[in-house]
Amino acid sequence: MGLINAKAGGVHEKFLGIQSARGFAALAVTLFHAVHGISLDQYVGYAPFKWFFSFAHSGVDFFFVLSGFIIYFAHHADIGQPSALPRYVWRRVTRIYPIYWVITGFVILLAIFRPGGGHGLEAEHVLKSVLLLPQSREPLIGVAWTLEHEMLFYLAFSLFIVGRRLGAILFILWTCLIVGVAIVSPSGELLRFLGSSYHLQFFMGVAAGHAVLNLRISWPRLLAFFGLLGFFFAGMMENAGFIAWGGLSSQLLFGSTATCIVFGLAAAERQGFLHIGPASVFLGDASYSLYLTHTITIGLTARLLMIAGVIKLLPGWFVLIIVTVTAVIAAGLVYRFIERPLASLLGTIGRSYIYALHQRSKLRPKPIF
Repeated sequence: MGLINAKAGGVHEKFLGIQSARGFAALAVTLFHAVHGISLDQYVGYAPFKWFFSFAHSGVDFFFVLSGFIIYFAHHADIGQPSALPRYVWRRVTRIYPIYWVITGFVILLAIFRPGGGHGLEAEHVLKSVLLLPQSREPLIGVAWTLEHEMLFYLAFSLFIVGRRLGAILFILWTCLIVGVAIVSPSGELLRFLGSSYHLQFFMGVAAGHAVLNLRISWPRLLAFFGLLGFFFAGMMENAGFIAWGGLSSQLLFGSTATCIVFGLAAAERQGFLHIGPASVFLGDASYSLYLTHTITIGLTARLLMIAGVIKLLPGWFVLIIVTVTAVIAAGLVYRFIERPLASLLGTIGRSYIYALHQRSKLRPKPIF
């Protein structure tokens, strides 16, 4: 979920089209959880538009493809450059963890002050959740299971920076592991995590990043359009029961069509064929905050409506709008007043210390012998 900022060919690029698409993917996941959240008996009691939004979870598939694209596009020049590793690690860690820790801390406080006083907060669960280590249960922020996969991908890609051959060997072995897990379905939780077929979507994103850097297509917007159409069609197939939610076929279909969307949007923007409005860009900028906070905001908003005694009096679709809009507004505030200032501060620290080390290593004279 990194920022779509990169230096490619010496030009500072930010893909506003993909940034906006990421915002809409986060909004889709928000709607998915909103529909299911308000369907509880104490709230609306049913799921409005359930059939239509039931495949909105596929925003996660888009995120995985997008992460692969971002990492490759932003760091392809660092491949085989071990001196770039500290800068890479700093950028990835400071992108994921700081705001995540803030929201996790808020969740812990909610758990402590709710009836029962933090009953169920186990040290191991909290530690693994905070560090985004794989575990057998959901992390404290339920949606953060995706970040566990993301951090694994960041770690794997770092080996490409240490050495091109080392990275290539690892990714070949990793692909073999994914195929083996898909065939054998082992019982070991760690093995299933490492061999999750979701990781193939990161690889698809890497392929999209390589294609954007090396290929020029005549109709990039058409490719993005057909990718979007295919993505929606895959969702309809899942809704109709032709493919299983979270199964290999689902991940391949959503992943490949998301790859077309990402490639098409990025290529169109590089060629000057795409212009994005500021509202969509802001939604994309705030998408990580939206992703981390939306389930919390939805739950709190629905509870307030229940306490006020109005949730049963309102149409389900109206309650859905209320909790969704509230989630988006809350995420925008978190982004504006917490995430963005944190990112700015950490970026300044990185440029002053971490990045400077990389620059000095490039300027250091090479030994004659």
